[in-house]
Amino acid sequence: MKTKCKADFEKWLLKKDYIIKQFYEPKLVNEGFGFEFNQLPDSMKWGVMVDYYGEYDIEIEITKHKTYKSYWCYYIKDENVDWQEIKKSRHEARKEALKKACEIRNKQLE
Repeated sequence: MKTKCKADFEKWLLKKDYIIKQFYEPKLVNEGFGFEFNQLPDSMKWGVMVDYYGEYDIEIEITKHKTYKSYWCYYIKDENVDWQEIKKSRHEARKEALKKACEIRNKQLE
């Protein structure tokens, strides 16, 4: 993420204290041990980012390609258009989906 989207995500993340409580004892957080998003495994980061974009009507889905089972697709739906692209791996599909979602969110923030 970059630009306005990154700053907005960070503010959103700070407001979502349920995320902190889900992974850490609140006592530890209050004593300054804090929640670090980057400490989460990639799969958990993905879920948090999908939640973030979902709150702004940007829906993201990653699935195996129906015909070419060794490929992955990402689908993004926002209020204006549907995006779809095929990638060689789940990781690549997630990475590209997040880039596109960030572009869409940056436009929303303008």
